Amino acid sequence: MMPGSRCAEERSQARGRSRRRPDVSGYFTVVLVCALASGLLVGADLIRLRVPLERSLSFALADPMTYLFAAFTALLAFLLVIGEV
Repeated sequence: MMPGSRCAEERSQARGRSRRRPDVSGYFTVVLVCALASGLLVGADLIRLRVPLERSLSFALADPMTYLFAAFTALLAFLLVIGEV
């Protein structure tokens, strides 16, 4: 074994161990606020239109803000998985 190869191997192992997850706290905060806002807008529509509780799910499936809420919630989960919050 060559003396230089051992140092190169140790450096590559140290680089592999020192990988950190990216900091996504700023993105997470923005997406969290957007998710909360869209969820509140769906709730406000339900209250404003006086939708009965048994019809609220069918209303939510037709409301575009529900799709935004679902997309933002999925993005929050994705950010939690890939980064450090």
